[in-house]
Amino acid sequence: MSEIFLTHWQIAGHFSDIAGPGDWLTFDLLTERAVVMRGHDGELRAFHNLCRHRGARLLEGDGGNCRGALVCPFHGWVYNVDGTLRGPARPETFGDIDPSKFSLKPVEMEVWRGFVFLRFATGPQPSVAEMMQPFDTEIAHYRTEELLPVSTTAASWETKIEVNWKSVRDVDNEGYHVAMAHPALQELYGRSYVDSFYAAGLSRSHAVFGDRPGQLWSVRHDVKHAPEQDWLPPSLRKA
Repeated sequence: MSEIFLTHWQIAGHFSDIAGPGDWLTFDLLTERAVVMRGHDGELRAFHNLCRHRGARLLEGDGGNCRGALVCPFHGWVYNVDGTLRGPARPETFGDIDPSKFSLKPVEMEVWRGFVFLRFATGPQPSVAEMMQPFDTEIAHYRTEELLPVSTTAASWETKIEVNWKSVRDVDNEGYHVAMAHPALQELYGRSYVDSFYAAGLSRSHAVFGDRPGQLWSVRHDVKHAPEQDWLPPSLRKA
């Protein structure tokens, strides 16, 4: 928990999830909980989703919109959408309190190509932009800043797998198993598949769609009917 997950960048969401003033999304990771909110000034900010008074969760749910202020459901402390404390309930019971000392605590945040990354503790990775620099030019062609969310009922799904997280990470980080476990996929991109490894634990898998397809009926027809991605440069249209 302390050496891997909390000290490394995690994707919390995308620009389009919090497009308008007051929009917010929550992100829980192990023992930590955060909220990313777009202020009325248009700026994105990330905070610990905790009231500064007794640590109650301020916002419940995956996301929403806050038109005015955040009100703690436990004792009624009120915060502005930029994280500053507007005031505690019954302020006369707190004496001469300085609201500037009780703003919501920030969480380290970086936005890269439309994706919102959070990191709860200082760690070994550099900034996301620096870490992703080897891929920046290529990914720029996909215009990820312009992505929009799909309907949660029509085109998205989720599943929970009761396995050790390392099993998923290991198998998803190499294509060595594909020939045996996914023969149709192997035939779809022929033998052009390659895994490339970079610093900071990053890897890039690359193959050319339909370059030397096999003989499976599904593969031949998939290649035959797949639309040309003419909005991409030629080098990426079948990558």
